[in-house]
Amino acid sequence: MTAVEERGILTVYKFMYSIMLMMRHSFLILPAFVLLLFVSTVSNVYAVDVSASLSRMDAIIAEMQKLRAEFATLASVSTVPQPASAVLGASTKSFFTQSLALGETNSDIAKVQKLLATDKDIYPYGVTSGFYGPKTQEAIKSLQARFGLKQVGEIGPATKVLLESFFTAYPDDIYPQGVLLKKPMVLGASISTPPAVIQPPVTTVLPAPSQSGLSLSSLTAVYKDGEAKVKVTYANGTSEALSIEANSKLQVIDAVALKLGQKKATILSLIEFTNSITSNDDDTDDSSGDSEYDSITARVSNGEAEIDVEYANGDDDESFTVEETKESQIISEIADELNVDESDIEDIVEFEYEDIDTISADIQEGKAIVTVTFEDGTTKRIKVATEDEDDITKAVAKELGESRSTIEDIIEF
Repeated sequence: MTAVEERGILTVYKFMYSIMLMMRHSFLILPAFVLLLFVSTVSNVYAVDVSASLSRMDAIIAEMQKLRAEFATLASVSTVPQPASAVLGASTKSFFTQSLALGETNSDIAKVQKLLATDKDIYPYGVTSGFYGPKTQEAIKSLQARFGLKQVGEIGPATKVLLESFFTAYPDDIYPQGVLLKKPMVLGASISTPPAVIQPPVTTVLPAPSQSGLSLSSLTAVYKDGEAKVKVTYANGTSEALSIEANSKLQVIDAVALKLGQKKATILSLIEFTNSITSNDDDTDDSSGDSEYDSITARVSNGEAEIDVEYANGDDDESFTVEETKESQIISEIADELNVDESDIEDIVEFEYEDIDTISADIQEGKAIVTVTFEDGTTKRIKVATEDEDDITKAVAKELGESRSTIEDIIEF
């Protein structure tokens, strides 16, 4: 084999190796296939004219190197544009980090209530307590109806997307008049506001943020029909009135703690539920009225409760017995006996028990379930919204009317 023939065979091998490299990229498969056919043809006619074939191959190599450089240039400048957010200014972050379920109390729910409160047709109650109760549920239903969503009264995925579109459009939580009359503008159109003057956040009877840092002196609350009126007295002598939507006294405590920026244990140690709030303040609403009962006492012992009722108007007192030991059931029986609603007496009834035998506290997920067993075998359950053992002890002592030291000696965690 001559030197020229060896050079020709070596060149063919180089071509085939180049073809294998090019086939690693999908956009070079067709050129590579054409070259493969050409190489095959060249190999067949090689014996006829090796010198001419070598010259042709050198030219093809130069051409392919030029094409390869052009493909590299195209690949470096070809980028796929990222899709823009659906709402002008939207981001991928989530505005909600806390539960939006019915019965919850947190700042995310308060944020939703603030938006809802801009439209009295949707949320006439207008209170931003952070508690997701029946009034907030009705407001969500009204919002869903306005925007063509299924009216379930819960914040599901579709409703959450709707709410987040407003929060994206108005990140400072300052909403123009009529903001809930239509959805925010989509990409391609600027978010425009009506010529009306931008309204400040809806004013409620909740305390001003400047007061939240003050030391608390006392808390007095009247709870009735899913709503609580709470008078907050500060150490400097000033006072504020809170209006809170809640399904239970525990939820009232949660909402007050959230609004005032205080620990639940602090609120538990100060708050006192009464039948009325006496105040010289014009903005304090004593909606409960005077009770016809002076006192109702339930002495729980040996599987039953002896009830003593004293009337405020001087009528003859009365006594009777109910065969229940659970407080909620005792209240229900008393209400039936007196022919009144449970809500009319639940804040009046005072429970008395035998001496305490044991107290056990089961702490789980931010709260504690405390079971108190008395010497006659009667049990009482107390729910405390904290995991701190000292705070639990204080709350139990307050609930049972015992000293903290007495509870510390008995309670087991």
